[in-house]
Amino acid sequence: SAFTLLQHTFFRKLKLQACLRYVIKSIVSEEVGSPASADYRRPLDKNYSSVSGSIGATYNITEKLLLRANIASAFRTPNLAELTSNGQHETRYEVGDDALIPEKSYESDLSVHYHENNYTLDFAGFINNIDNYIYISPTGDTTTSGLSIYKYLQSNSKLFGFEAGIHFHPASISWLHTETTFSSVTGKQNNGDFLPFVPANKLNIEIRVVKENLSIFHDSFIALNFNSAFKQDNPAPDETSTDGYALVDLSAGANIRLKNQALFLGISANNIFDKKYVDHLSTLKEVNFYNPGRNITLTLKVPFALKFSL
Repeated sequence: SAFTLLQHTFFRKLKLQACLRYVIKSIVSEEVGSPASADYRRPLDKNYSSVSGSIGATYNITEKLLLRANIASAFRTPNLAELTSNGQHETRYEVGDDALIPEKSYESDLSVHYHENNYTLDFAGFINNIDNYIYISPTGDTTTSGLSIYKYLQSNSKLFGFEAGIHFHPASISWLHTETTFSSVTGKQNNGDFLPFVPANKLNIEIRVVKENLSIFHDSFIALNFNSAFKQDNPAPDETSTDGYALVDLSAGANIRLKNQALFLGISANNIFDKKYVDHLSTLKEVNFYNPGRNITLTLKVPFALKFSL
């Protein structure tokens, strides 16, 4: 590949950036098995090329208020799994398609950012139109051994959504930080069907207490996280909806110095209430396996350096 990047600032407020990229890609594989076998894979000898680019702008309305906008095109070739899969993968049977052609996307986004000394507000929206979008989808069929069959397909589609966040740390309580983010994405084929394996809307809230110096501890923190996924009730054909869930995580950590040695000591507990849930993106959903339950982790980091002299 070869690319060029140009950037220039006008009037100290408007920054423009443009990029142009040319890509050549070759995929070659050998024959696997015999044509009469069920898991036969034909040899590949494929060559792709494409030109893509982007242009974006950032405008400082004030020192605290920023406006960003971008438009871009992108190119992605099918990979080996998408082209040649023909066998069991974990708990399902995946089938590729060596006739898949590259994706071509046309994306635009707009974001607003307001940054004060003790809080920040961010909002970004996007839409991405993708020609020949490649995705894996359940077929509703099973193998003779009962494995669900999934196939790699492609269709003209679009992904659109937004992200919003607020980070607040009161000036009068400098050791307290709260951060809230919300994200939403929708994936649809141009024929109106929803795309499979699109994440549900999610809300994340973090409350963090930090202390620069506390006895022998430095840069210590305690963080409480609330992670909530809404019900995904826009399933694709042959896909089922997924119930929402809410998880609570707790973590703490600090740097410690023992003489000349620095250490980091931390502990975290994820899903502390041992909530039974399945994420919409889980590959184990169809066999009714839950996502991980309560998980407690202890962390000890010991940085060191090696010096050599000749």
